[in-house]
Amino acid sequence: MSKPVITISPYGGGSPLPGLNALSSLKIGASYHEQRDCRHPLGVYNISIGRICDKVAKCADKLEAYWRIPGDLDSVESFGSVISDIVDYLDLTIYAAAEHVDDLEVITKTLYKTDREAAKSLDIKRFKKAIKPLRDETSMIANTIKHTHGRLRIYQTELGHAGNITRLVGFFIEGWENGGIAPHPLLHSGGKTVISVTSFLWNVLTYVGEMSVALAEFLTRINASDPDVVDVCDTPNFRKAAMKLARLPLYSFDDDHPFRRVRWVIKPDDEMRVEADSGIYGSLLTRWSKSSDGQIGRSIVLYAGDGATKMIRIAHPTKASINRWD
Repeated sequence: MSKPVITISPYGGGSPLPGLNALSSLKIGASYHEQRDCRHPLGVYNISIGRICDKVAKCADKLEAYWRIPGDLDSVESFGSVISDIVDYLDLTIYAAAEHVDDLEVITKTLYKTDREAAKSLDIKRFKKAIKPLRDETSMIANTIKHTHGRLRIYQTELGHAGNITRLVGFFIEGWENGGIAPHPLLHSGGKTVISVTSFLWNVLTYVGEMSVALAEFLTRINASDPDVVDVCDTPNFRKAAMKLARLPLYSFDDDHPFRRVRWVIKPDDEMRVEADSGIYGSLLTRWSKSSDGQIGRSIVLYAGDGATKMIRIAHPTKASINRWD
């Protein structure tokens, strides 16, 4: 079975989000948003996508600033401010992703006259089932951070590869286990201790694409979109976020990289090539060497004391993998 594909085309080349195209061609009278005193479904979707893409893009900017700092982990003092910014935007990205699920459910409800009718809809139940794995993961992380004092903690390590020296950065959610601070046992079970920051951000955009497919299929099932209305939409904010991520190294730690389940295709024109050309080793246009000569060096885990806890379990990934653009 072939992988689903998300294609990033030049500006004006259309949107890789089928849900957006379907919402743009809603039939007259298909939505009850006015009667229910709600925003138009397309407006809800655009705002939701814009929020996610803005947070991903800003986090990518902070990550690029991190990789622009020269030196190895001996220069850790130089990373303080940018690491703090990365954590803040990761937090905001997680919440935006969780809110996107809520926004999609609001959209589906506005296509029914009442909440009671929506609750009985087999099509909505089928839609929720389709997005459940994605919803569960994003909501679980957000709720853990919010309700169990979970905190994002940064992991950094040096990587020597094919004559290049670089740093990899990941994170985990701090929790409590066996009388001390440790990676949260609910989120990091099964040996998945450290998550690549860039892999996570790609995962968020991939979730947006997968949920958009599920939304388009839902709208088709209930016959809400007009197939005769061809309105080619564009999503510059989604493209911008993807291109900013393409400027960063592609790698994973204990997490499964989203490119394993969904194929991303970037078709850059000259303008997009300029956007993607960061010169950072491991990025889209400065790809990892195919050499198998690599070595992990020193690592740093950034915890914050709470003034009371005396036992901290140091977190390390069980693996690190570089992912090369083909």
